[in-house]
Amino acid sequence: MQNKSLRDNQKVNSANFVLKISDKLDNKYSKIMSAIDNHKSNYKLLPKRFSEKQLDDYISTFETLGNLVQQDVITKEMAYNELGYDLERAWCNQDVRKYINDSREADKNISGPNTFYMGFEEMAKYSLARDKKTCSDMDQE
Repeated sequence: MQNKSLRDNQKVNSANFVLKISDKLDNKYSKIMSAIDNHKSNYKLLPKRFSEKQLDDYISTFETLGNLVQQDVITKEMAYNELGYDLERAWCNQDVRKYINDSREADKNISGPNTFYMGFEEMAKYSLARDKKTCSDMDQE
């Protein structure tokens, strides 16, 4: 009985974390999200529409989500259910990917578990695979 109560409490905490991240994205990054959601993946975000700092803050929120999933603080399922589409759209945007690749090259660490934005990448790829979609498919939506 105590184990069930503990698991239920962990699920509630996990859901609360995911909802807080979702609220942060909706409130603080609504302009970036709209720009990404309402255009194809080749839509330019940088440098005229948003600053690198704004873009970094935005994708760092997804990175935090991915890291919390990796650490079993948030369940992958809850993250996917609440933010899967947003992860997919952000990951597929070419400016987002270029920013990530440039950051990795500057850090001289382009792969592996300690690579910049690996949590974001893993969650986005999980979401795309779960939905059986590619970035080209996302452009058709």
